[in-house]
Amino acid sequence: MNRVITFLMMLAILAVLRATPPKREFRGAWLTTVYAIDWPSKSGSNSKVVELQKAELDRYLDRFNEINLTTVCFQVRSLADALYKSNREPWAAVASGTRGTDPGWDPLQYVIDGCHRRGLECYAWINPFRWSAGPDYNTSFDRKFKEKSLLLNYDKYTVFNPALPEVRAHIIEVCREIITNYNLDGILFDDYFYPNNIPENETAADWELFQQSGEKEIGQWRRDNINFVVTEICDMIARTKPEMRFGIGPAGVAGKSNTSAPVYGVEPCPVEASDWQYSTIYSDPLAWLVDGTVDFISPQLYWPTTHKTAPYEPLTQWWSNIAAKYGRHYYASQSTSFLDKEDTPQGRKEIAEQIELNRRYAVDDSSPGSCFFSARQLLGTVGNDLKNGVFSRPAIPPAVTWKFKNKYGAVEHLKLENGRLGWSAVKPVREGASVRYTVYAIPPGVSLSQESSAEIPGEYLLGVTYFPSYAIPEVAEKGWTYAVTVLDGLGIEHIPAFIEN
Repeated sequence: MNRVITFLMMLAILAVLRATPPKREFRGAWLTTVYAIDWPSKSGSNSKVVELQKAELDRYLDRFNEINLTTVCFQVRSLADALYKSNREPWAAVASGTRGTDPGWDPLQYVIDGCHRRGLECYAWINPFRWSAGPDYNTSFDRKFKEKSLLLNYDKYTVFNPALPEVRAHIIEVCREIITNYNLDGILFDDYFYPNNIPENETAADWELFQQSGEKEIGQWRRDNINFVVTEICDMIARTKPEMRFGIGPAGVAGKSNTSAPVYGVEPCPVEASDWQYSTIYSDPLAWLVDGTVDFISPQLYWPTTHKTAPYEPLTQWWSNIAAKYGRHYYASQSTSFLDKEDTPQGRKEIAEQIELNRRYAVDDSSPGSCFFSARQLLGTVGNDLKNGVFSRPAIPPAVTWKFKNKYGAVEHLKLENGRLGWSAVKPVREGASVRYTVYAIPPGVSLSQESSAEIPGEYLLGVTYFPSYAIPEVAEKGWTYAVTVLDGLGIEHIPAFIEN
């Protein structure tokens, strides 16, 4: 009997340990603006609408901070338009109500500032190719795109033609404009590439270009065109802001035995569902991992664990292994949208189970991650469940270790006054580099290294701040120790500074 009790106690302890949130984890939200899916509820440029739009963004950012997310992926360019000040494309209609009309404020700057005040990362979510899903736009920018024949149409869907060097140059300059003018933490593309099911014969609008290319197979030619853009964006970021992270969220199934698995000599994706993106929109996510042109992959695994042809568990295990094989990170994009119709305890439990599966199959324990689509469901009960369960503690985003190593010392002049920590701001090692700080509260009797932040367990993490100041939630009793480390743009912690209360 004693052995049975001991065994059951061990199982209980292991269950608790598995449920303990990791110190390192990407926890993101796709804050969706196309068709106003998440934001805003009203469009317009008068002061009342603008204040409403800002208040709605604040509500999201407060919520993300409350439930211990790390990253906000704000959709700033969904239809070759801009929710930021641009010299290259028109203002987005979703804010002002009219394409090309200035809303009178800068939503991207507002979100960046709001994220950083709350210790959250901000990524610019960009749709690189999509121009229209039906309407014919006629701003001065759009007229130039059409006059230069930069657009490719099939059915009702129109994209920038990926085969054209001028298109690739335009997309690169759009991204350069964004990362140069804004203090972002990353860039994220989603899964819109070529028009769905565009023909592979002489009826296709890009057939003549394909013939001129001299390539033998139009499908591979199209995939190469996409890959060229991804490579060029990667190179531009490395030259312009080398600490900035770049990722893509493709469709959830790739690398089947009849598509790209044999091309790269990897184990095929072990689900029945098809790799439709390979020959339908000409997306080849394995190419980006093999080439090292992305820092992370965030495939859209929008299926439950019980799905017949695309069950979540084998997919998250396969993607984790594939990303690790090529030394990159994998953060699963997970659906919360189904909760609009079925917000049940079981539905919310499904999301938590998927997060635990991501953690279980993370090859590197420091790099699991989730990114939720869409953001608005997190305002509801599921956000409470995450906060009280799998996200019960703050986390630090995973570290990018394959680029280069920054050198920062410990922060100086650390002090604690009236429940607030303060220290001297650290100068970035290069212009445009990001400097953040992690803050810890360590209880009496715990002895930690004065040299290695890696030895400070996540259970003592209070949070992240972009400023040289941090309000302690409750002033601890005498004997507590606080630690502050530099957290650079690659997510790497540096030597901690300590102060006792």
